[in-house]
Amino acid sequence: MYAQFQKSYYYREQSEPCFYPIDFKQDAPLVVIDCSRQGEDILKGGAVDIRVEFETKKAVQANTTAHCLILHDRLVKYNPLTSTVRVI
Repeated sequence: MYAQFQKSYYYREQSEPCFYPIDFKQDAPLVVIDCSRQGEDILKGGAVDIRVEFETKKAVQANTTAHCLILHDRLVKYNPLTSTVRVI
């Protein structure tokens, strides 16, 4: 799925994965959720709640960090002190 993201985001004819499958599983388990193909009525309704759950064969190590990158076509300003998000 994340190889297809390159195609839609960068408008490329061909997409190539950045990792071989074994490297992907071991070093960079990425999840791409492309909401750009949703109907406008869904996206105009305000926030889109996304919840991702992982099932793993082994316990996740302590102090593991998950990161989230959200790409959106609107500019917003985030204030970390107040946790407010304002559309610019």
